[in-house]
Amino acid sequence: MDKMQRLTPDKFPGPDGVTNRMLRSGGEKFNTILHEVIATLWEHQAQPSEWQKSLMQPIYNGGKKPKPDPASYRGIYLSSALAKLFEGIIIKRLT
Repeated sequence: MDKMQRLTPDKFPGPDGVTNRMLRSGGEKFNTILHEVIATLWEHQAQPSEWQKSLMQPIYNGGKKPKPDPASYRGIYLSSALAKLFEGIIIKRLT
């Protein structure tokens, strides 16, 4: 899976705690098993419900905005690395 080597290793994990670094470090046997899992999901047109969850993380906007004020923050959503990998493979297959 050449897609695995293109994953940015230092991204924050989603709610499942799996990082891109873990996926990249899995080795050949892990890649084979993951390929089988993804092929099965593709065949059954399914996606695990856990992959549809995101973790919202507030990020301080900075500047002179007061830190206690919620309007001083913006939200980013951290999704599962496995879900992003799966979505990337689907997009590549469909285009």
